[in-house]
Amino acid sequence: SWAGTSLRFRPSDEELSDALQANAEDMFAELLVPGAYPPRFPADLSNLREFESFLKDLEPLNITSPDLLFLKGRYAQNSGQKDAAVKFYKECLSLWKAQNEPEREPVLLYLMGQCCEKENSEQAKGFFRDCIQRAGECQELSAKCLCELCGVLKELGEWGELETTAREALNLNQ
Repeated sequence: SWAGTSLRFRPSDEELSDALQANAEDMFAELLVPGAYPPRFPADLSNLREFESFLKDLEPLNITSPDLLFLKGRYAQNSGQKDAAVKFYKECLSLWKAQNEPEREPVLLYLMGQCCEKENSEQAKGFFRDCIQRAGECQELSAKCLCELCGVLKELGEWGELETTAREALNLNQ
């Protein structure tokens, strides 16, 4: 009788590694151009159980990749653990810098700014400013950062800088 038997199918190490990379790439793509890429996430990482199961499956591989740190940061951020998210994003950023992948830096700066904007407006302001400077050709991300920065400047009561930033945002969107 099979009634009491449970089977667990474990993906191969290569499948797990590929899934990790695919999830990170899809999340980056979605942040840069929302809706442009249909998500192909092999696991629903917004689900606590699935994400923890995914992490558990990765443990034997002893992976310390920027993709894993990025996913952990996204999970922590979505779970309201903003300080932990910033820590993961900073670790991720240093690994990507070492791998010479500068195109990912503005996205991480944007996410760190989002994590800080309620508790530490000054730090969020710095992250958003850095993101705008490094976003380069990615106008969608620059526009998002400018909007977030305007909100932070309003919160800080920095009206002159808010006016300048708002004009910058208008110029970008024309």
